[in-house]
Amino acid sequence: MAAGALTALKDNGIAIPLHLSIIGFDDIPIARYTDPQLTTVRYPIASMAKLATELALQGAAGNIDPRASHCFMPTLVRRHSVATRQNAAAITNSTNQAM
Repeated sequence: MAAGALTALKDNGIAIPLHLSIIGFDDIPIARYTDPQLTTVRYPIASMAKLATELALQGAAGNIDPRASHCFMPTLVRRHSVATRQNAAAITNSTNQAM
């Protein structure tokens, strides 16, 4: 969806990341080939699938620990669709100059 949004925004004269920053999710392969390359959030899908398989097998054997919890940390994949951070004064000054 974010890759499609990049195209639609560009077609409507909205420059990414100059006018708007955009971040995708799941780090799909096309994110590397969009213009600009899409910053994304990546989850460790292989690790999640491995644990899901292990839990399914444990469940089938009746060996599930109901108190167990599992947490996976996402990774931010920085590319070129997000502007650098600006302070409030810079944003206010650029808005005032445009008026």
